[in-house]
Amino acid sequence: MNINKNSIKLQIDNLKSKKFDFNVQNEENLLERTKIIKKNIIETLIISSTISDIATKNEVASINDSKERFDKEIKSIERDVVTIAVFGHMSSGKSSFLNCLVGEELLTVKEERATATITSIRHIDNFDNKKDGNIEIKYKTKNEILDIWITTCRNIDKNVRVAIRFEDKFYDTIEDIIKNKSKLLREIHNFKNSDEYKQGNINHSEIDTDLKLLRYILEGIKDIKSNLNKTLQIKKLEDDELSSELKSVFIEKITFYKDIPLLKNIELIDTPGLGSNNQLDSRKSEEFISKANIVIILTEASKPFNEKTEIDILYKLRNLQNIEKQTNFFDKVFVIINKIDNTNKNRESIKKDLNKN
Repeated sequence: MNINKNSIKLQIDNLKSKKFDFNVQNEENLLERTKIIKKNIIETLIISSTISDIATKNEVASINDSKERFDKEIKSIERDVVTIAVFGHMSSGKSSFLNCLVGEELLTVKEERATATITSIRHIDNFDNKKDGNIEIKYKTKNEILDIWITTCRNIDKNVRVAIRFEDKFYDTIEDIIKNKSKLLREIHNFKNSDEYKQGNINHSEIDTDLKLLRYILEGIKDIKSNLNKTLQIKKLEDDELSSELKSVFIEKITFYKDIPLLKNIELIDTPGLGSNNQLDSRKSEEFISKANIVIILTEASKPFNEKTEIDILYKLRNLQNIEKQTNFFDKVFVIINKIDNTNKNRESIKKDLNKN
């Protein structure tokens, strides 16, 4: 093995010239903070990529794959895509709003729930090898479904605190869950009809959501098992692909790729409606609040910020602000009043109600 130590030393010395910015905590402006963090991440990835290249060329180790991953990540960050997520009470018009923005009827629009799955709209230039009209369905992994199963069983045990326990249902494999489907569905049915459930001092809304989640896994896992761990590229969605609660348990995200100028450097996210009778929707939306660069809360003009779920978004954002210790956290939050043509109120009256609520 012929290692040129002088060459390696020179290349390593060149890396020392990389400049990191440590003023991120002192920067009040959210956009400027983001730029500093991204610059530091890119500098780190460049160093990692260079070291991988040095190791491979000098036959210290063959890690071409690592270099390619680093370079791909650098390219992705430099594209500078901002994530804008839209939240709101069920039927507040999120899907219609996003369809209007992109100028196409991409998302299903219904009076009842239209979206049960996190849905993303991206520009083809922001991502490699994508064509206008491509649709991507990313399914959860088998381990993620098992983790959801175990966590949900534990939640039920923690909240019920009665003789009926779910901890012995912590199966190790998807196959075990499928094999015991009939027995488990029967146990869930019996539990909901038991005195412990009916008369116990428990949070029925929370327990019902957990039981529904277990039932959906049992009812759908056999048909969807072959898609787990996969990302499917399709041309057209099935009619219920976006709105089906059962399918949404197994899907991580559905992504539309479009060649629309508005979307350059922007990713639009449609979240499941808050406040639906199935709290699974609310849980998915709440998990995504912290991931968005910009949060848009859509509220109806006839009752602006009059729904508990809309106020709950602000509480969750405030909790995140406290955790992340950011004084300017709410700089990324915008309220949009929707369906103004469905009310007789004038704009001043609507703004007054909004501020009061």
